[in-house]
Amino acid sequence: MKPVQRVDYESQNPRRRGAHKESPLLWLVPVLAVCAAGLAGVIAWLEMQGVGCGSAGCTEAFGSVWSHWWKIPVAIPAVAVYVVMLCASLLALTAGTPALRRNAWSVLVVVAIIVSCATLWFTTIQLALLEQVCPLCLTDHALGFAAALLILTMTPIWRSSRSCGPAVRPPVLVIPAGVMVVVLIVGQVIIPHFSPPVHYTVKDYPEIKETPPAPPNISSGVGTSTGVTPPVPPVTVTPDPPITPPTPPTTAPVGPTPSLVDNEPLAPRQISAAGGRVIVNMADWPTLGPRDAKYVAVLMFDYGCPICRQLHPILEKAIKEYGGQVAIVSIVVPLNSECNKAVAKTDPHHINSCDYARDSLAVFRADRGKWGEYDHWFFDRKEPPTPAQAKARAEELVGVDNFARALADPFVELHVKESVGLYQSLGGGNIPKLIMPNKAVEGKIENVEWLYQIFQSHLHVDPPALPKP
Repeated sequence: MKPVQRVDYESQNPRRRGAHKESPLLWLVPVLAVCAAGLAGVIAWLEMQGVGCGSAGCTEAFGSVWSHWWKIPVAIPAVAVYVVMLCASLLALTAGTPALRRNAWSVLVVVAIIVSCATLWFTTIQLALLEQVCPLCLTDHALGFAAALLILTMTPIWRSSRSCGPAVRPPVLVIPAGVMVVVLIVGQVIIPHFSPPVHYTVKDYPEIKETPPAPPNISSGVGTSTGVTPPVPPVTVTPDPPITPPTPPTTAPVGPTPSLVDNEPLAPRQISAAGGRVIVNMADWPTLGPRDAKYVAVLMFDYGCPICRQLHPILEKAIKEYGGQVAIVSIVVPLNSECNKAVAKTDPHHINSCDYARDSLAVFRADRGKWGEYDHWFFDRKEPPTPAQAKARAEELVGVDNFARALADPFVELHVKESVGLYQSLGGGNIPKLIMPNKAVEGKIENVEWLYQIFQSHLHVDPPALPKP
């Protein structure tokens, strides 16, 4: 019997002869891969600068445990995945042999499955767990998902063809992609319990050669720069009229223990931090902890900053447990372009920051003994109060007339300008900034144990001796 001869209909049929030519739409894949890789690189760079308010509107996303795998920002492996997608797509579209094209398309399908699952995973985290979205992250996810969709719907390897040879069975590609996705998810769920990611950076500030002039006594009403911003013209302020004690609140005050805030008038004490770039007089600024503490750090914060809100109870706990050894000079820096020209665009978190800063300083001006209670009340809540609520609380603590008089005092605006000048002297950037003699820690400090390590390394104070449980 004469053997049956197989006919290559694809090569003989003129309509099928060019069937191996992929759709021109697939050329969008390398373009999208380049854009996604570039944006992922930007996100990785921003995360490595430390997490804080001012992180391109992505504070919650960058500061969460979901932003890392082990201690690596997830944006770094994302860059690698998109680079693989770029190289494989160019090879799939330009390779001269079916074997090369088939292998390239196989890699592309695996990558597309990973990208699709990762996009769904991280988008769900932002919407369901964080209840906040990062515009940069969502844009990057959208670019990657669009490229993955093109790959999965237009790949030629699901069928036999002259361009790529025999068809590839889906499980051959789905299984390795699924394993990688499971490793990603399980690692993100389990690893942070054993090794939480570090979301802060430590910046060195060597001593400057020329010592800036001593800080002015802002309490006197005369405000000039500490040598880092243009001088403010002197302002003559008439002595304050006697301030009558406010009527005690009807409800029991809520605030830190008296030892956390020292309000006794003391002689001026000059504090130098960040290698002399930040010089403040403790008598002029609100302070957490005793003003005669041996170890003093300076904190730049914003009342609208969620990272500052997370840090505040950690600072209060540490100050209490140090037993009078440590104090924190509190400098409120509103990240709002209305009163801080170093801010180009105001993030929604900081819409009310200027009002919050003025109210806090007015309470400090009217009655230093009430500032700690106001500061604790403000941060001891899940979300910032409304401006009306913040003002009402301030008036309740110091009295309506006293608050109005203090708010109109030039002391408040001079303080705001001085705060912005000190912030600019360190190059702006993210807050909170915990500033010590030659170091500044920027970003999110996860717990009090990490704060003890920071103080031991950079403030040279031993951790407090805590009683054993």
